[in-house]
Amino acid sequence: SQHGTRDGFRNATLNALPFRMTGGYTADMSGELKFDFVSFLRPPAGAPTLKEKSVAAVIKLISESVCPLELKIVALRMASAHFALSALGAQKLCRAFGDLDALAIRKNTFEGVRYSAECYVCIYCRVVEPDRPKIVSRTLLNNHAIFTQPCAVAIRERLGWLECWDVPNLSDRKSNGGNTYTLDLTVFEQRVVALLLVKIAAVEDGDNMLECYWSEATWCERTGQAFMVPAYWLTQIPDAGVFRTRYVDAGDVQVPARVKLARQLCGW
Repeated sequence: SQHGTRDGFRNATLNALPFRMTGGYTADMSGELKFDFVSFLRPPAGAPTLKEKSVAAVIKLISESVCPLELKIVALRMASAHFALSALGAQKLCRAFGDLDALAIRKNTFEGVRYSAECYVCIYCRVVEPDRPKIVSRTLLNNHAIFTQPCAVAIRERLGWLECWDVPNLSDRKSNGGNTYTLDLTVFEQRVVALLLVKIAAVEDGDNMLECYWSEATWCERTGQAFMVPAYWLTQIPDAGVFRTRYVDAGDVQVPARVKLARQLCGW
């Protein structure tokens, strides 16, 4: 979760001001409360996925219905709790809404909401376990033919890095918005990203974390030395400052180790 509390609430504001949803409620609270909610529920192990014919039927209904796109997403959200999807099925549904977005743009009826992104937010948690790494890869979320870079960034902001990080391809410049990471270490989920990067760098041989910078390492500015990630970061990332690094393939990419760490730290 965004704050490490596993409550599912993200990006909460009360009257346009940042607000923590975990406690602190009072009887006289009033105004406009906004938040994103990330579900931790997933289809049970071995759950059957919608067959290709059924996915095609859903897409046909979505495409041919005359109701507004917003209501199509509402209907999909209501139905999604009753089925599971493969990564390919999720990709086809997002493409279908992407086509409707494109049609709205051509007809000059586009209202600024990318319903392909709304579709992804709606169904990502209905994808079965073996396919979860695929939906955050270039199969779907980082497929620029389906989602523009700003759209992928917006999805990542809503659902969080830990749900949307393509960890197996964390050094791929064409995934995750690039392989340069700028992380606010005061935010729990961004500390987890930093921890995973440091841990996988210790597993994969070679100089893979380049151009490291930490805003709290003021001695580097005084002495002109480059910042070297200290060994204690392998167990505890500090909760202060901004950390930046560029992670590259140094000839020893270990995808199984990356996936294992994603399961341990990101909740895959």
